[in-house]
Amino acid sequence: ASPSCRHWGLGPMAEAEPLQHLHGVARRLLDASLTAQAEDIFVLLLEVLVGFASFTSCLVAVDKLYLYYSTVFYKVMALIWPDSWEPTLRYPGRWKRGAKIPRVLVQLPMFNETHVAARIIDYACKMEYPRDKFEVQVLDDSTDAETRAVVDAAIDKWRALGITIEAIRRTNRQGYKAGAMHEVHDAIKGEFIAIFDADFLPEPDFLLRTIPYFQDKNVGFVQGRWTYLNADESLFCRYQEICLNAHIKCEQYARFSTGNFFNFNGTGGVWRKACIDDAGGWNARTLVEDMDLSLRAFLKGWQFVWVYDVECPNEIPSDYKAYRKQQRRWSCGPMQLWAAARQSVSESSLPTLHKAYLNIFFFGVRMLATNVISFTFYSVLVPLLLLEYVQEVEMEETHHRFMPWWAIVWMPLLVTFSTMAFSPNSFHFMILYVMYENAMSILKLGASLEGLLGLKGAMTWTVTQKLGAQASRSFDLQKVLKQISFFGKEMAVGASLIAAAFYGYSIGTSWVFTVYFATQGFIFVIFSLSLVEAFNLQPPPEWQLLGLPDPNAPPPKDEEQPLSKRKKAKKKRPNGKKKGKRGYETVRSVSLEEDDDHELNRADDDDDDDDDDDDDESEGEDEDFKPGEESDVDEEYEEGPVKDGESAGAKKRKNDSDESSDDGDDDDEEDKPKPKAKAKAAAEPKEKKQSKAKEVKEGGKKKRAKKDKDAPKRGSSAYLLFMNANRARIKESNPDASVTDVVKMGAAEWKDLDAEARAPWEEKAAADKLRYDREMKEYKTQTAAAKQADDSSDDEEDDEPPAKSKAKESGDDDDDDD
Repeated sequence: ASPSCRHWGLGPMAEAEPLQHLHGVARRLLDASLTAQAEDIFVLLLEVLVGFASFTSCLVAVDKLYLYYSTVFYKVMALIWPDSWEPTLRYPGRWKRGAKIPRVLVQLPMFNETHVAARIIDYACKMEYPRDKFEVQVLDDSTDAETRAVVDAAIDKWRALGITIEAIRRTNRQGYKAGAMHEVHDAIKGEFIAIFDADFLPEPDFLLRTIPYFQDKNVGFVQGRWTYLNADESLFCRYQEICLNAHIKCEQYARFSTGNFFNFNGTGGVWRKACIDDAGGWNARTLVEDMDLSLRAFLKGWQFVWVYDVECPNEIPSDYKAYRKQQRRWSCGPMQLWAAARQSVSESSLPTLHKAYLNIFFFGVRMLATNVISFTFYSVLVPLLLLEYVQEVEMEETHHRFMPWWAIVWMPLLVTFSTMAFSPNSFHFMILYVMYENAMSILKLGASLEGLLGLKGAMTWTVTQKLGAQASRSFDLQKVLKQISFFGKEMAVGASLIAAAFYGYSIGTSWVFTVYFATQGFIFVIFSLSLVEAFNLQPPPEWQLLGLPDPNAPPPKDEEQPLSKRKKAKKKRPNGKKKGKRGYETVRSVSLEEDDDHELNRADDDDDDDDDDDDDESEGEDEDFKPGEESDVDEEYEEGPVKDGESAGAKKRKNDSDESSDDGDDDDEEDKPKPKAKAKAAAEPKEKKQSKAKEVKEGGKKKRAKKDKDAPKRGSSAYLLFMNANRARIKESNPDASVTDVVKMGAAEWKDLDAEARAPWEEKAAADKLRYDREMKEYKTQTAAAKQADDSSDDEEDDEPPAKSKAKESGDDDDDDD
């Protein structure tokens, strides 16, 4: 027994008590056997999980690559054959002739958006659309007194300028954003509802470029493309831009092009009110009311339009805590909707492939599996595999048995390249984008499971606060330390990965994965301390380094006359080159001649570059008069400030005479008077010349009066309103003063007024301008209708029988002979 005992390492005491020590040996052998069995079970389980993760990763890659391929395919085909392959050309992008202009409501839901509330109200009220068909509705659920004051001040300003705008406030926040829009929906009179969150800045022509698509009665909503104001603010904002570009430019465009379901993005789009009613209205059963309504409308058979060329700038959340709240809502909400709508999708009349796509790829893969793979595969399974089995000294067969490189490296790399293709300016941030995405996956996965299982707290709604920032922030250590927050899950994962990196280095694991573990763990720690927005490897933009103004900042606009375009300098055209028609820019790349007569498609026919139908000779009436300059006046007050002793009224009459007498200057050489005719005209008596000039002058006045008798009267400037109101007072105070002296006195008084004293007159002038714009739109509509009627009558005359036309021509010849 002694050799056996020594062989097993039991020592000399085993000779005295061999049986007792033999039991200990058996126990050790049993423990070793159990350990080996447990290890085998662990290896088997690990292999099963790796196989399942690899399969799921394949589904994610198939979905991503299919969307990428579809986007590239339709983009290329649209460049070659735009008429056949451009998706937006399936719907009318321009107003058809005789189309009725619909009424539009712009909704602005907000909650305690102090920094951006006034900005979105200003941008909404400056949108170009007929004012009698346009209104703005602010759904203000704010509980902050400062925000309410900002909203009220903005509304009062635009209401004074003639905009139909109101604020609706509730006593509770039941249903949050969806609840606010649902409560006011029945009272809406407009046919279409444009929705913008508080951080958006819609372009002035947004409605003019989106509403025409609704001429197709099957269109339920039109979605514009998001762009980002502060993508250069930090590396964190750059990461968000990459994610959003992949969704907006690739996923939404591909689904729209291929006819699959794509959802409304919640803002930056226009809904048809009838579509909302048909789908059951806004519903607060999930955190994604926009996706919920889109899905119900899609199941009802409505079609949606996504327009790439209609941009809608917005602000990316620059604060990590605000971004966490946004991503939690965007991850939890779709899972809530999937759980609630699975049966509706299965029972719908959609084709089988559409149902399969919705359940498998749209919800299952895109909304759930992506988050599962990003966290469990790359932050849990891969570290376990590498630390246990992948060492530099192990055989290649063992390496590939446990490490499917095609699923861990090559396929994710291909997917990442397809994502970065839509943010080419950020391609050098690709590695950090992957690590940021992995760090966010633990939050997204937890939120997805909460929504799918309906756990308590899943319906918590948090608003993403926006700060209105549009410039890169400098690093402030004191400010960063104050904003530190602690998130335990991210810290635990980060510490585990850093520990795995050290352990792997000690046992000889491949240095590539050791560096990956250490870097990814460091990123998790940064996220756990809410330092990600301060961790910025991106240098300030060039304009900031050079001290130049922000090129992306919106240009300052005149607040007194916000609805009129700023006057542009006239461009000189070469001789003989006529000015082409200008209309509102639309998405359609082809011109439809039959649609050009609609009032919102036509350009003004005047010679100036503004938006009305007057020429530049009368443009000065809209601008404040500067004493010492010449100015035209309205009918009530024809005299104005003088220059070189000549009254403005006399100068205007002289110009009228010159214009009337110069009507024939552009005729051919044959029509010009011969020298003998000039001499004969010079020999005529003076009285006869004056009589002829008077006749020409009166004829010109009558001609202009006949042309403009139905046109609305232009509004007066603030200076002219002041002069019309105070001319009699100045004349009474100075009875011996001439008209010229009265004008000079009035101009001096106007010049001495401060801004506060001028404000009432400027407000009246702005209101008068709004009145003129409204009446001019109506006048254009009537003129277009009359023109269309004349064209129809001309067409009927052209269609007369040949014999009748010949007889008519014969009759005309007889008349000429007579």
